[in-house]
Amino acid sequence: MRRLCIEIARECSKIHDFIAGHTFEKKFIQYILSQIDYPELTYHLMPLEVLHWKDKYTIINTRDESFKALSLPLTCGGLVKAKLTDDLNNCSGKILITPFPEDLDDAKFIYIRAFKNGALGLIFTDPYPETFRRIVITSREDYTWSSSTPLSIPVISVPKNYGEKLKKYYLNDEIEIHSDVEMKLSTSYNIIVNLENRSEKTIVISAHYDHWLCGFSDNCLGVGLSIELFREVIKWYRSDKCRKNIKLILFTAEELGSPKYSTLYWAYGSQMYVKWLGNEVEHIEYVLNLDVIGRRPIVYTTSDVKMQLPDMLDVNIRELIPYFDSLNFEIMGVPTITISSIDHYWDVYHSSNDNESNVEPQHVEKTLRLSMNILRHIMTSTFNTEIYLKYARNELEKIGIGLSLEGTLSNYMRMRRLLSMYLVEYFMNEVSLTLIAEP
Repeated sequence: MRRLCIEIARECSKIHDFIAGHTFEKKFIQYILSQIDYPELTYHLMPLEVLHWKDKYTIINTRDESFKALSLPLTCGGLVKAKLTDDLNNCSGKILITPFPEDLDDAKFIYIRAFKNGALGLIFTDPYPETFRRIVITSREDYTWSSSTPLSIPVISVPKNYGEKLKKYYLNDEIEIHSDVEMKLSTSYNIIVNLENRSEKTIVISAHYDHWLCGFSDNCLGVGLSIELFREVIKWYRSDKCRKNIKLILFTAEELGSPKYSTLYWAYGSQMYVKWLGNEVEHIEYVLNLDVIGRRPIVYTTSDVKMQLPDMLDVNIRELIPYFDSLNFEIMGVPTITISSIDHYWDVYHSSNDNESNVEPQHVEKTLRLSMNILRHIMTSTFNTEIYLKYARNELEKIGIGLSLEGTLSNYMRMRRLLSMYLVEYFMNEVSLTLIAEP
């Protein structure tokens, strides 16, 4: 493939572990802006303080040989010597080696249990040979934006074949973990590009540009597609086919960045953007978000937004999940659509195999066509707020509350904010209602 999106993804993925606050960030921003240098556009870089985390050097030393490894955020690193065990229930004073769980986000629960049981270090083994993977591990069982702490012991990962060799030859032997990690406060930037069309309604096209390891699909290709899509919008604007304001926002700190070590560690850049917008968020009619691109695309949205989309879309549409930057807009009642291949990408997710060779070109083309069709539809159609308000009234009447609301976008967003069922279900035991109202 020789599309612009592929060229941009290649440039982006050259920056290894491109996490918020990276030293190459400003140079990359200059490159991105050079790809959309049009007189109709205005640009804004939104600075934010972030936690920058960097794995400088990680290795496992045994009596005979050494093994390359990756430190996992949010470990502080360290030097540990202890016997190797694979028994989680009997790991006090030892280094535990264990497979990554099937759900990678559950790795933190293994860390919490190992630390409580007295482990001095933790080694996760990957499901695949010759595959290095970096998963964020947090220190508490909940998912909140409140302050937390970094990990108390070194936590690292190795490929499956390294793990098998360690267990075969060095179990119960003394080994050494050397994890050299840098953590510091830094400055990073949300990139905001505006195409004003004298409208009260705005559509946001978004993607995040930070990534772990090469990050070709997560999310360098999302960045490339969003820029290629935005360049098409400029053509529509020049031919008078664009009726609304359009913003392209490339978020930083989606993978990691909260200076508070929050256990809800993702989507920090978009969280700060929505907070900065304040009441202006009510002018956003839709967010079209691209994240983890390169295989069969899936549209993630809510049932009321699905009703607004044309029936001609030949794609799997699923209920929105809270793992994208769209989360922070949904909390504020903004309708969002995320296009992603994440459910077809777990084998290479956050791993050294997230590279161009694992992209399926036909699905990149399909994702671009799908994105253009959705964007063309939401740019030219009027959002039907009555669909959701009717549903909201019916739900409230069931519990004895009568409500009369005009079908304005603002009323729709306020009601949606209160009755967003997936958010209530997801956060009911983890995040306070105050936090839902004010991220």
